[in-house]
Amino acid sequence: MKKLQIIFLMLFIAFNTSACNKYLVVKGNSGVYYGAFNRRDMIHADAKLYKFNSDTFCDGVIFLNAPSRAITFKQDFVEAKMFLSCNDGKLIDSNLQFRKGSYDRGFGEGVDQLNHKYVIEEISKKEFREKSNMKNIEFINDKSESLIKY
Repeated sequence: MKKLQIIFLMLFIAFNTSACNKYLVVKGNSGVYYGAFNRRDMIHADAKLYKFNSDTFCDGVIFLNAPSRAITFKQDFVEAKMFLSCNDGKLIDSNLQFRKGSYDRGFGEGVDQLNHKYVIEEISKKEFREKSNMKNIEFINDKSESLIKY
């Protein structure tokens, strides 16, 4: 019986800390970026965006201001910050809103260091594949290769 309880506990922990990619579109004066973010833990996510029809890409991180697996108010929206660094020198700072229980229905606005504005919204995986002509996004495990240092 004790082994069964340990197995259920391990499954519960794995479920609470695992996540699938969520997809974003970032629209601004300098172009359209398609990408994804993947949760690392309850308050952090790694983000990667690619500029449409370009070799430009951005690495970044999202910080959620409240734990996403909190028991109460899972349907509330909670603030988050997204910081992106692009290989063309652009730095994008964004304020986002996510549904607390699942990082769902994200939206927000951001600016780069030249005060160009960006509108950010979450899209479905199907819409991501159709519009971006990309199959998937891989996240690097070695953070020393990331464009942004945190």
